[in-house]
Amino acid sequence: MIWDLLLVLLAFALLCLTVVLFWPVLVDRPGDFDVDSPPRRSWAAGVRKRSIGCAMPSWSWLATDGFVNGNNDSSGGLIVESDNQLGFDIDFDDETQAWLDWVAPERMELGIRAFLAEVAPDVPPDSLWWKPPVSTKVLEAAERLFGDWEGFVALENRYVADGFVRFLGECYVRRAGMTWANRPEWGDLLYADFGPAVRYGEDIRDVVAMSETLFRKNYGPRMVEYNMTDAGAQGRNST
Repeated sequence: MIWDLLLVLLAFALLCLTVVLFWPVLVDRPGDFDVDSPPRRSWAAGVRKRSIGCAMPSWSWLATDGFVNGNNDSSGGLIVESDNQLGFDIDFDDETQAWLDWVAPERMELGIRAFLAEVAPDVPPDSLWWKPPVSTKVLEAAERLFGDWEGFVALENRYVADGFVRFLGECYVRRAGMTWANRPEWGDLLYADFGPAVRYGEDIRDVVAMSETLFRKNYGPRMVEYNMTDAGAQGRNST
């Protein structure tokens, strides 16, 4: 008799424990819940954002002004901090993606090589083209080729003008320790979605606007070269 009573009490206790453990699930389940159906995926689980590559460097990106920051590695101005593998996709708007494509080191290298082949074919692409006297020679050749500022921004010369912007910006990157930056409002003469600039701390320079110096009266290649001497780390060290 006593054992029967104990078994009843034990069964009742187990029933109470089961109700306590599973009551939230039974109460909170949706009305169309089917215990035999597989769990439904979240609506976002099937959304795949546009990928910029499953294995890429990590960017140091300041969303406030569009700058690409970091330490200069002389590989095209795009700053690569590490070779970390990314296990997820990053969604960029079209303008940001256009900038990242333009400033990618391999494209920067190819663009400058094509520019040198067009403007100064006697300058080897593996030479120190960003330093005088070779850089001065390239600037003089570019001045002759474009003729004036109108020729530089002319639609038929956009490809070569883009090469010059790459060349000039990389001279600042490699000689003055500056980095590439994106200021879209500065690029409308040549670019639709971005504006190439170079920066070092608070020193930010519009590369398209600096290109005009080459064609100003009494300026030319010598003034372009001179302007690089007070840029970036060089400028700070001289003050």
